[in-house]
Amino acid sequence: MSPEAPGTLAAVGQFGLIAEIRRILAAPDGPAGPAPGGAPPRGHVVLGPGDDCAVVATEPNHELLLTTDAQHEGVHFDLRWMAVRQAGRRAMAAALSDIAAMAGRPRAALVALAFPADTTVEAALDLVRGAAEVGEVHGCPIVGGNVVRSPGGISITTSIVGQVRRGKAVRRSGARPGDEVWVTGEPGAALAGLLALKAGLGADPQAAPFVRRFLEPTPRIAEAELLAEKGQLHALMDVSDGLAGDLARICEESGVGVRLNRERIPVSPALRALAPRLGAGDPVDLVLRGGEDFELLVVAPAGRIPTVKGEIEGVFGVKMWRIGDVRPEAGITIQDPGSMAFPLEVRSFDHFAS
Repeated sequence: MSPEAPGTLAAVGQFGLIAEIRRILAAPDGPAGPAPGGAPPRGHVVLGPGDDCAVVATEPNHELLLTTDAQHEGVHFDLRWMAVRQAGRRAMAAALSDIAAMAGRPRAALVALAFPADTTVEAALDLVRGAAEVGEVHGCPIVGGNVVRSPGGISITTSIVGQVRRGKAVRRSGARPGDEVWVTGEPGAALAGLLALKAGLGADPQAAPFVRRFLEPTPRIAEAELLAEKGQLHALMDVSDGLAGDLARICEESGVGVRLNRERIPVSPALRALAPRLGAGDPVDLVLRGGEDFELLVVAPAGRIPTVKGEIEGVFGVKMWRIGDVRPEAGITIQDPGSMAFPLEVRSFDHFAS
């Protein structure tokens, strides 16, 4: 059977598979159905599959955020380009970023590890040290997990338990027409770093800042918490699969569209200078499709983010950019100043695409 034959994962794609899983979990006769003994069906589940975290009510004033993230050697990281300790750090940062995407605070982590049998003990421990370092920085100690043998390559599965005040988790589904769309930091930097490594520019001084952004990303946990507290956010998401692709998921979940202003897409002079050496074409396109930056996509009522933007930039040293506006019409368009808006071809990383 061809890998892309009907009925294969390659044919439906990563997000098509996720959509089918969500249908199963929501079915009346599926896992979401009546609980044993006639108890109400999952009454403590505030939000199930479909966002960055599940939300579970456990006490009167707070809710739990639950998320898990898997990182596999050869798919998410390559030990030709990074130390095993950096692989552990990246895995923890990626999982923590899901908590940031809901404006929550991480509390504890579980890490399941799979190693080939010929992995050295020191390498295995160094991976754990890297993950633990990032967790401790964000108040999220590793409290348990599992270790098994892998038939090939290292696998890291990180589960995070977080917390948010009751009703305060910021979802993807709340964007409204008239809202503003903002992004933090320098989206596209991690992709530039990956492309630099693939091009053999890992030690090049011009590429070094971007390589660091790819190897050791920073989850925006404190920034998200402050934005949610003072920005009256309607929707929030981290940039993990690409700015345009993740924005498309906010639009889909919210039933809205977005018009982007091409002139406002943040392209630093350093990225503009490096892009030709990477064969990346238009640096704006690189920013729009770049993922694993773990920056924040922020949707808020008009005029709200400027009231907190200075504090975000002053306290955390993280810039914020208004890149577009929410529209009632579905889809994402992009507009140059003084020209018509054109539909944006949304490209996002898909684990099962060719």
